[in-house]
Amino acid sequence: MNRCFVLQASNSNAIQDHGANNFATIRTTSIVTKQQKEHMQEEMHEQMTGYKRMRREHQAALVKVCAMNVILEICYLCVCVCVK
Repeated sequence: MNRCFVLQASNSNAIQDHGANNFATIRTTSIVTKQQKEHMQEEMHEQMTGYKRMRREHQAALVKVCAMNVILEICYLCVCVCVK
């Protein structure tokens, strides 16, 4: 069975401080792929959470606008009745 390995530096400072050959970990591609998928899922969760928050705020704003329209219509009807 062929196994591929990915060399992954711990951070850019480690490479600068200790030379280009200093790697913190050597990981198989399957581990790296799994970590990438987990990271993508976390990003998607954050994006979805933000989207849901934005939708709630927008819905609340629409409710306020609708309430104001109802109030304005009631006021208009009152004025029309009073004028007649």
